[in-house]
Amino acid sequence: MGMWVDPTSRGQGLGARILEQLLAGADREGRPVVLHVTQGNDRARRLYLGHGFEATGEVQPLRPGSDVLIDTLRRG
Repeated sequence: MGMWVDPTSRGQGLGARILEQLLAGADREGRPVVLHVTQGNDRARRLYLGHGFEATGEVQPLRPGSDVLIDTLRRG
């Protein structure tokens, strides 16, 4: 599963609103949330860090054999 906002709609707070709804549901259930963010996607990283996520230090390839790396972030 992934989250993505169309480039023509970015900068309007849509990603934050989507994330807040998802986190509210997780909070109601008392569940931690773990996600991956692509290294270099600083805009997404700022969004997640601003909503209480912290880097775990775990880094892995996006998929086997990929040069693209993702960081694991956790909240709760």
